[in-house]
Amino acid sequence: MNLEKAIGCMLTSAYGDSLGLAVEFMDLSYIRKMYGFRGITNLQPALGFPYPVISDDTQMAEWTGVGLVSADDLSNDELLRAWLWWAYLSWYERQITNSNESRAPGSTCMSALSRRVMGLRDKPINDSAGCGGIMRAHPIGIVFANNPEKAFEVGIDSAALTHSSPDGFIPAGVLACLVAHLMSGKNLSDSFKGMMEILNSYPQNLITGTKKALYYALVAPVAGDHSLIIDKRVGRVGGTLGKSGGGWLGHDALAIAIYAIRCAPMNVLEALRISVNHSGDSDSTGAITGALMGALHGPLAIEQALVASGTELEHYEYLKSLATMLFEKSLAIK
Repeated sequence: MNLEKAIGCMLTSAYGDSLGLAVEFMDLSYIRKMYGFRGITNLQPALGFPYPVISDDTQMAEWTGVGLVSADDLSNDELLRAWLWWAYLSWYERQITNSNESRAPGSTCMSALSRRVMGLRDKPINDSAGCGGIMRAHPIGIVFANNPEKAFEVGIDSAALTHSSPDGFIPAGVLACLVAHLMSGKNLSDSFKGMMEILNSYPQNLITGTKKALYYALVAPVAGDHSLIIDKRVGRVGGTLGKSGGGWLGHDALAIAIYAIRCAPMNVLEALRISVNHSGDSDSTGAITGALMGALHGPLAIEQALVASGTELEHYEYLKSLATMLFEKSLAIK
C-alpha cells in the first residue's frame, strides 16, 4: 500500500470521467464522426463549459471521500453510513443551489436524496440498478486497503443509500474491494480472484446479475473493434433503460470497465480510451476504469498526458489532497 496508488486512483478516475463526459449520450457512429475511428483520446470541453470538466461522478466520489475522512469511527457501520449519507446530502444541496456545481447529476441520486430517506440493503427506497452507486465507491477501497472484506461491505452500504437493486449496490462493493486489493499491492489477477471469493459468499439472488455481467466482460474477445464489442456484447446485460448503448446500470458499467482493462492492462490511457468510446454512459465507465487502473499503476500516465496535452484536470490539486487524507486515514485503522 502506498500513497501514489491512492493518488492514482483518485486522479485517474477523474480523468476517465472527464474524458467520457464529452461523449456521454453520443452514439458510437457520431463519436467516430467527430473524433475519428479511435474516438475521443484527449480531454475536451463538455456541458457548455469552454474547458474540460468533471461530472457528478467525480463530485460524488469526492464526497464519499469527505464522508470517510470525517467519520470518527470507521468500525461502527451505522455511524459510517450516517457520515456518508451526510456527505451525499451535502453534494445534493450544492446541486440545487449552485448552477456551476450541477454536472448532469443522475436522476436516481437526485430523487433519492431529495426524499431525505436513507436506503438500506433490507429497506429499499426504489428499484434502481443505475450506476450512480458504483461510480462513487472507489475512495472506500483506499481507506480499507488492508481489509477488502470491509471495503466490499461498506461499498455495498454506500450505494444502497440511494440505489436499492442488488445490481446497483453489489457492483459498488466489487469496485471498492478490487481497489482495496490493488492498493495492497496485488496484481490484477489476484485482486480479481480475491474479490470473487468475497462476492461468492453473498446470497446468489443478490449477485446473479453482477456475476453474469462479469462473465460477459471476461469472455468477450480482446481483439477487434472494442467499441462495437462493448455496444453489442459487453455492458448491456441488464438492458438499456430505454437508452442507446450500455453501461447505464451498475453491473453493466462494471463489465465495461473490466473489459477495457482486459484489453489494455498495462496501458492506462488505452484502457481509458476503450472504456469511454461506446454508445452509453461513457463518463461513468471511464471513472470506474480509471479508479482501477490508477490504483494499479499510480498517477504517472495521467500526469504525463496532462503535461503533453497542456490540459488541466478540474479539481486536480483537491483530488491529490483528498487522496492523501484517505491514505492517512487508512494507516490509522487498527
